[in-house]
Amino acid sequence: MSHPGVAVNWVTQPLFDSWTLGIWVEVPLGLAVVCYVRGWLRLHRRVPQRFGSGRLAAFCGGIVAINAALESPLHALGARLLQAHMVQHLLLMMVAPPLLWLGAPLLPQLSGLPRQLRHK
Repeated sequence: MSHPGVAVNWVTQPLFDSWTLGIWVEVPLGLAVVCYVRGWLRLHRRVPQRFGSGRLAAFCGGIVAINAALESPLHALGARLLQAHMVQHLLLMMVAPPLLWLGAPLLPQLSGLPRQLRHK
């Protein structure tokens, strides 16, 4: 096994029952999305042509790609099959980074932080 994962019996357990919701993945990804959306909304009101909905969609798509690689049935299958494990690598290295980059996350993330954290 390449990673410790949940052993799934694909005959008796349906594929969609093997979704895992780990707090160490979901909480940071959720906080990143909340912070980005909050900042994106502020910036979109000021400069809508620079912070369009395409940037928001790209960033959220990158987060979804990360979540799919780490929490979906692909993760449980990746513990048994090298092909599934390599698909996880492709999602994490070739799909998520360009989408996150297209979201131009620096300004929205900084704008989305609470004021107390921004000014320290």
